[in-house]
Amino acid sequence: DITITNITATNRQYNGTNVIKLKGGELQGIEDVDQGKVGFVLSATGTVNSKNVGQYYVQIPEIVLNGAESNNYKLKQPDAKAVKVEISQKDITITKITATSRQYNGTNIVELSGGELQGIEEIDKAKVGFTLSKTGTVESKNIGQYYVQIPEIVLTGEECNNYKLKQPDKKEVSVNISQKNITITKITATNRQYNGTNIVELQGGELQGIEE
Repeated sequence: DITITNITATNRQYNGTNVIKLKGGELQGIEDVDQGKVGFVLSATGTVNSKNVGQYYVQIPEIVLNGAESNNYKLKQPDAKAVKVEISQKDITITKITATSRQYNGTNIVELSGGELQGIEEIDKAKVGFTLSKTGTVESKNIGQYYVQIPEIVLTGEECNNYKLKQPDKKEVSVNISQKNITITKITATNRQYNGTNIVELQGGELQGIEE
């Protein structure tokens, strides 16, 4: 009887499957005279008992001996807990968030909308969503072009724990605050007698639309 050691499984990010890559392996117990005459076939992949993030023992498919002297040996298959692997959260991003350009309103608050998650596995497309705040902020209430500070976006859905969202870059979303259109009312002209000119006196006036 011989054994096999040093099989390793490749840690990886979540990919929606329970398949794990295998590599390595060293036969223990081969007689010196048979060195180079006994080998083995290790499957390129094994499986774990869940597709989700976590640490697992790997189920290794049966390993088969080969080589000219392989019939002289019986391989003890690896123990069920011989190889361990970690599946970590998959890094994903979000794109197509937009901020609504607007006229000046005396605040530094702007409206946010849109957003598309990038990197979700096909089997999870309907099982992962996100919560985007309705508003973000800019560094000034005054008119100008600004980058928007977006509150933290939270993943939702039954498969969201398998993913880690990279928050949008600070310079990813921009917005324009333009001058506010206002009006003036209640201007009056003073009636007068004829004085030989086309000039009349004006007075009064109230601006309409100024922010409080």
